[in-house]
Amino acid sequence: MDEGRSAKRSRLAILSPSAAQDLASIYAYTVRWWGYEQAERYTDLIKEAVESASDPNTEHVREIEDRPGLFAIVVRWKRTNYSHLVVFRRTDFGAEIVRILHSAMDFDSHI
Repeated sequence: MDEGRSAKRSRLAILSPSAAQDLASIYAYTVRWWGYEQAERYTDLIKEAVESASDPNTEHVREIEDRPGLFAIVVRWKRTNYSHLVVFRRTDFGAEIVRILHSAMDFDSHI
């Protein structure tokens, strides 16, 4: 390995097809109701949570009760009562994002 390169392996967060569709739907909905700029800002916030899921030292991760091996990061836009959950499982490469669900959705029927 080159001296200039870190021995630390890169960690990845991979979106499942369902999670990719969730993110696209969140973006489209937000554009429709709050505009392009808001959609960009909110989905950037969600993408930050997606990326942080691959880091095993990320704070604010909670294990999902009754779902062994599944974890979630809550993404909440300031001054709102709603949120999205980035649901993931840890993998050898980092994390697989299973779903990105709105807090009002029935969790069990979507996982």
